[in-house]
Amino acid sequence: MTHEPVRPGILKPATTAVAAMIAALLMAIIIFRALALPPIFDGSMNLQVAWNLAEGSGYHRSYAEQPVFPREVQTNGPFILTAALAYRAFGMGVMQSQLANIAFLLLLAGAACWIGRSMRGRLCDGLLAVILTLSTPGLVKFGFGGYGEIPSLALGLAGLAAYPWAGTGPAIGLRTLLGAALLGAAVTTKTVMLVCVIPFSLVMFVHAVSRPLPLASRGLRAVLLVAGFLAPVVAWEAYRMLALGGLDSYRAWWALETASISREAGVKGGVAASLAAKVAAHFGKLANFLQVSAPFASAWLVLPFAAAVLVPRQAGAARWILLALLGAAAAYFAWWLGLTPTPKAWHRRIFNGMILLNIAWVLVAGALMAGPVVAAWRRQLGLAMMLAAAAFAAAFLGQTRVHGALGPLEVDHVHRAVSMLRALPRDAHVYAAGWSSAPQISLLAGRPLLDINDIPHDALAAASPAFLVVDQEGGHSVASRRILTMYPSIAMIEGNTLPQIYRFDARVLAGTPEVADLSQRVALGTLDDAQALGFHKAEGDGRWASGDIAVRTPYRGEDTLALEAYVLPPASYDRDRPPSLSIHVDDCQLPGLPTTSGLRVIDIPLDACAPEPGREVTIRISSDTLVESSFTKDDRAMAFIAKSLELKDLHP
Repeated sequence: MTHEPVRPGILKPATTAVAAMIAALLMAIIIFRALALPPIFDGSMNLQVAWNLAEGSGYHRSYAEQPVFPREVQTNGPFILTAALAYRAFGMGVMQSQLANIAFLLLLAGAACWIGRSMRGRLCDGLLAVILTLSTPGLVKFGFGGYGEIPSLALGLAGLAAYPWAGTGPAIGLRTLLGAALLGAAVTTKTVMLVCVIPFSLVMFVHAVSRPLPLASRGLRAVLLVAGFLAPVVAWEAYRMLALGGLDSYRAWWALETASISREAGVKGGVAASLAAKVAAHFGKLANFLQVSAPFASAWLVLPFAAAVLVPRQAGAARWILLALLGAAAAYFAWWLGLTPTPKAWHRRIFNGMILLNIAWVLVAGALMAGPVVAAWRRQLGLAMMLAAAAFAAAFLGQTRVHGALGPLEVDHVHRAVSMLRALPRDAHVYAAGWSSAPQISLLAGRPLLDINDIPHDALAAASPAFLVVDQEGGHSVASRRILTMYPSIAMIEGNTLPQIYRFDARVLAGTPEVADLSQRVALGTLDDAQALGFHKAEGDGRWASGDIAVRTPYRGEDTLALEAYVLPPASYDRDRPPSLSIHVDDCQLPGLPTTSGLRVIDIPLDACAPEPGREVTIRISSDTLVESSFTKDDRAMAFIAKSLELKDLHP
């Protein structure tokens, strides 16, 4: 076997200079585009929390009842605090919303560079790792949408870089503590980072306890690792417990959160009936995310792990770093391909795994060529992998047109909606609808929104004319369509565009329901949606009634409307009592009618508003309280379950 001594070569400075220019150019293009990009839907939810922290009002969103530590916000810790500092210093705006994202992207690039050069000590390798990181498909969307993927991975890789893999001296303990603390901070940012942090931590721990040092020194390093990791986690959880109001609320919060995490991560509910079919389906998604063919995606995914088997055992720190990164990448893809529920197999969920694998290409290639004397075939294989990694980066950037940064940016519609929302009177009642909470527009306008599904009809009518915001990401939800169908509305922004702000009036109906003959008992579940205005979709033998419902029927002189309904216990309602009903027959209002809990027939006397027999009438029933339910649990306005309706004579 022949070996070649490793020589710098005359091309090394030139290659490093070219790599540095490409990395700097990519970073400049991406940041320049990012400064004009508004945050997107989920990311805007995260940034609403940061804005409220900056304003000093607490850890909550600017929506609905503004609960502390809202469940829909899945990014926390360092990212939120950094964004809050940016808002505090520079105010609200699109550029200000990107400052935290830019800071963490720069941290990620720095960590990738350090890790990339760790195999051979060559800056060129580190710069190629940066280029591959910046070429990862989805970087601009997920890196500058307000999400926590890049911040959490940046902290995790920074922890890997900060940890003292080699050397001695007084700074070893401090670097051990810092590396572990950064891993803990990554987990407080995104819980899913445990997929990455667990392999990192295990490799760090094994390294710490297996060093050729006295037992006391190894024990101290292990203690520092545990203490460093726990410090940010415990501090954050203590803050959460205080913000939630005590231990009982904290336990209840985590009970629900743990069940949600287990369900969405695929841990709860078992493995799919056909694991192979699931992996194949998810791999097809991966190739689509990469915008390459399946064979190309297979080579990108498999070759780093296959080539890693050929890396010679090294005595230095490099093998530990390579093991940690490959372990994290393997864990990410195993989880995403085999465990993640297919409806949740989104691009964003594997995005960090894609970055790890891109960096792994550089590490494996560098490890193959590392050492004072390298076998010729290993050197050639490592060089081929470096060239292939560069080709992958070029392909990704070409397919995505540098993440869309080279194309036109169309965000004028967002700025129009933000300006319109800011211009509304401060005392105007402005709503969004359930999950479609228009966080982007609300955030940039600095204006809180109410959830229209929380508002009983009497309050909604008193606030009319009011406004409904529908943003581009959330779009028209079932709840917003119900409002815009039931009540007369006007689009405030010219053109058929989203985001949009509608002015509506809940005091009157926009039209009449289609006729349903109620002369005999009619089950609500058998009516068409157009005959049951304000009702939700049929379930079983009934329909949930919203806070305002209407039917239209021929009237033949009956004296009573019989409504069969199930009314929930008092504690289920936001006013701690069952609803009182307000009934209109056309334009005539009947006396208010209280309800009691349970399944019963509610007889509504019609005498006070009895119309002339022989014509069609619209009967409208509104409720003054609604079932208290978070939109993350049930995205509907609910008053009671209506089973049937009938016009009849109680006093013939």
